[in-house]
Amino acid sequence: MTIEISKMIVHKLNITGKLPILSDSCIDIESLKDPQEALNFFVTHIEQSKNQGFVKKCQFWDLEHNFVKKRIVNIIDNMENPEQLEASLIVESKKMAIKFAELMRKTASKSDGSLFVLLYSVDGENNIAIMKMDPDTGIEVRDDLSIEVRKDMLPSKREKLHKAALIKCLDQYNSDNFHLFALDRQKSSEEPAKYFIESFLNVKVLPDDKNLTAEYQKTMTAIFQEVLPEDIFMEFSQRLKRRFKEERYFTLEDDFPLLIRDLLPQDQQDFDLDYYTNIIQYDLNKKHPGEVSGFMPVSEKIYNDVYRTRDRGIEIIIDKNIDEDLYDISIVDGTLTLVVHSESGVRKIK
Repeated sequence: MTIEISKMIVHKLNITGKLPILSDSCIDIESLKDPQEALNFFVTHIEQSKNQGFVKKCQFWDLEHNFVKKRIVNIIDNMENPEQLEASLIVESKKMAIKFAELMRKTASKSDGSLFVLLYSVDGENNIAIMKMDPDTGIEVRDDLSIEVRKDMLPSKREKLHKAALIKCLDQYNSDNFHLFALDRQKSSEEPAKYFIESFLNVKVLPDDKNLTAEYQKTMTAIFQEVLPEDIFMEFSQRLKRRFKEERYFTLEDDFPLLIRDLLPQDQQDFDLDYYTNIIQYDLNKKHPGEVSGFMPVSEKIYNDVYRTRDRGIEIIIDKNIDEDLYDISIVDGTLTLVVHSESGVRKIK
């Protein structure tokens, strides 16, 4: 995969001020002291953002009125004319920076930074990157071995970004097609969840095997932790994990009854399970509109078992891949009992 960056522009969000500090020109890459090192910096962040576990394959919502999609289309429409392209990139990136800063000011987040918009190609296919880069402080050691503090530096290549969109340049953005990769990580508990992906980009996550594996576990755990007694729920949870480890397609209608029916009270084992199935589908459809009742489980997305006291003073993590014959665990009346057998080689290390 070869990434080539052709144009870039940056605006300071200036969250503590009234308005962003906007640039009237694109960055002159060739005039930089070390242009190749600068380009490598941004290429690395594009690659890292795309490969993060938090990144989602998405499509734009409300295609007719979507703010960011309109800005992207206006840039694409000028691709064939270099002068118009640069002017369009300046105008449309300014609009996005103003919109992004407005949204941030309405949240509790005070994470200032810069908004970069880059035009780049991957093996000849055009893309547009929108990347928020948080300010950092660095210390430089001079030749005379004195030091200099440098504020508002960009994050190093080793640091992962929290907000990025890698958008395909398409002739037409149709519904139910893949439009972009979106990355929206929360930096702190005070940051509103998903304001970048939902409020700014206004995109929906396309269901795929990885995120459906995670979402099914999350949804079914939340539902049945409230419905089943603790010991029965633990058995259901283990069955679900074992089923997801099998390399075969999972469907709600075929697999779910086999996981839960014999765990229900004797007088409920012949009940119609559509009630629970509908609850699961409703919850998943809110996050992934469309058909989400079947997928191929991805073992790397299966959760570890985590047991934690209310005050977080005790936490027990059992790896999802451990042999179940090496331990026994149960919860009865709120008391957890864990027995780790000698074959495991268990020992105290601290």
